[in-house]
Amino acid sequence: MRLATANIWGLPAPLSWPPRHARFPRVRRFLDQALADALDVVVLQEHWRIPGRPRALDDLELIVPARHEGHSGLALKTRHRVLERAHGNFLNRAAHPLEKLFSSKGWQRVALDIDGARVDVINTHLEAHAALRHAHTRAAQIDELLAVAERMDGSVVLAGDFNLYAGIATDQQSLARIEAAGFVDAVALFDTTPTYDRFGKRERFDRVFVRGLACTAARVEVGARLADHRPVIVELQQRVPDRA
Repeated sequence: MRLATANIWGLPAPLSWPPRHARFPRVRRFLDQALADALDVVVLQEHWRIPGRPRALDDLELIVPARHEGHSGLALKTRHRVLERAHGNFLNRAAHPLEKLFSSKGWQRVALDIDGARVDVINTHLEAHAALRHAHTRAAQIDELLAVAERMDGSVVLAGDFNLYAGIATDQQSLARIEAAGFVDAVALFDTTPTYDRFGKRERFDRVFVRGLACTAARVEVGARLADHRPVIVELQQRVPDRA
């Protein structure tokens, strides 16, 4: 199973630059190539329903929240059979006042049949910003995510933009709680390149955590230049049970 996660920076210009009409076609070409190379699942963040959004991704048949489910900007594309799908808005969803105009942070869960095995993919985008109050909001959102994942019996992929800062103790405690819940940071095993490297910040915001799966390869796509974040691609396989 090959999975990619990408924050596509869905803000209108000048809040994102280069503007969306220049970048979204690049996003489409990147996804088309990845899908042609047998990518199984792609999860996107910041695919918001903002007026004037370029339509380069509209015919990809993305799984997105229904309009009554909020505007988290989460989207998923897969070539496998979908067994279930759900979307939730975080109860703890504090955000910058400007962001509340277009964003409601949350999670998207899509259960897939991959070669006869069920895999639950949870796509998410957590609270941004480095102030401690935002880290506390992220901590509460991670508690909600782990509660969703706890209800899943089989293999689970938890992927997206976590906005966890290396230098914030609360964020590192949140990371430790994810790992204590049985998840492995799949990308860190192979590539620790920052997925965000702008304005003096170098952080691994974009991550893929797995439970019940083994990661066989992973890479940060440094040269993609799709957004302010770099895409991440991982290759996964079912774990072989230990013999008694």
